[in-house]
Amino acid sequence: MFKEKKFFVLFLLVVFLAASCTKFELTTPSDVLNNPSSKDYSAIVNSWDSYIVVHPFNPEIQKPHLLKLIESGVLRGVRLERSDIPDIQNFARWFISHGVEVLGLFENEHLSEPNVCQIFSRRIMNNRQITTWQIGNEVQNFVGMGAKEYVSILRKLFLYTRQHHPHIVIASQASVGTGKGADTLRKMIDAGLDKLCYEGLPIVAIHYYSHTTTRLDELKSQIARIPISTRIWVTETNIRDWNQQIGYVQKVYPMIRSLRVERIYCYVFSGRNDYSLVKGLPDGLPAEYSPLMKLLSGESASMGVNSLGDKSSEAFVQNSTPDNNSISDKPNNKSKQRIQR
Repeated sequence: MFKEKKFFVLFLLVVFLAASCTKFELTTPSDVLNNPSSKDYSAIVNSWDSYIVVHPFNPEIQKPHLLKLIESGVLRGVRLERSDIPDIQNFARWFISHGVEVLGLFENEHLSEPNVCQIFSRRIMNNRQITTWQIGNEVQNFVGMGAKEYVSILRKLFLYTRQHHPHIVIASQASVGTGKGADTLRKMIDAGLDKLCYEGLPIVAIHYYSHTTTRLDELKSQIARIPISTRIWVTETNIRDWNQQIGYVQKVYPMIRSLRVERIYCYVFSGRNDYSLVKGLPDGLPAEYSPLMKLLSGESASMGVNSLGDKSSEAFVQNSTPDNNSISDKPNNKSKQRIQR
């Protein structure tokens, strides 16, 4: 009798464990990569938002690689700085001739000039092909400008532009994407950014380099203070690890969209760091594509997504903890020349 009960208990234990394994088996994004299909490939590309930050160096070197994204239908817009340089002005025209929208960046160095409105007006006149401009970039980080001073300058430029260049669309600068990013946005709103939005400022930009739910909730609470009619753009986001970028697009882009974000710019097309989709170009070296770049440009599609030879989504899931969301995941804050990153 005792042996029968023991056997029965063991039998129930085996059944329970088998059911538990089945019930709690997880399907991670890495399973999508390891079991590719055309549907899986489409799902990954569909999570991508078709906007990229492009550094202003040697356009002729970058164009052939950018064309691959354009021809694959995964590049609708770029953010481009240094449009005061003739080569970059021509670069902007090239983008537009290929149906790619250009978001111009009006650099921080001009914001404190007494004739900032006239400087911006000349920039607009010299770049008639660009109709949307972001005013400054992480000003508290790069030039030590406080929220109150920045919002005052932004308001002056916005009102001047509305009067003299009414076709131009203005976007605010983006606060730092990690650490005190939400706090900086709060300070900008406290300084009158929300009132400026009610006056007609159409776009507020943010950067997002922290994928913890805490950071997300902090940003949500501040964005809730901005009029619902104001569009929210993320003008920089990514993770500094090639082996996690596909997972980042799969998992974090949908999280970002929950902030009522209209568009997301990936940082960066090509540079000297692991944020880059393409390495080598800034130093005149052969192009080296990240797994995400291979996927987006179609080089991996015909062979199957797992031909990338990485476990990007799995790596992202394993490392997506608050401990990995330190300031080191953000671009070098001390570098004023972005191409050096």
